[in-house]
Amino acid sequence: MNLSFKGLMVVDGPPNERGLLASAPAMLRLESRMADSCVILLHDADRDEERRTLEQWLQQRPSLQLQQLHCEMGLVRLQVAA
Repeated sequence: MNLSFKGLMVVDGPPNERGLLASAPAMLRLESRMADSCVILLHDADRDEERRTLEQWLQQRPSLQLQQLHCEMGLVRLQVAA
């Protein structure tokens, strides 16, 4: 499948029965297809697994700018700094 992103990636991970940190690989797998100023939305960001995923992403790509948004179960907006 040939996918390319213009500027938005939404990560609403699979349920926990898929394994721990199931959303974590999204960044590495899709990073090469993201636009320079891509916005990434991580849903359920208040859950432990998503918080750990977010920590991994920020370590892998320190240039990400983080904004917490108010939403049930948490929502994080990450902006890829150009």
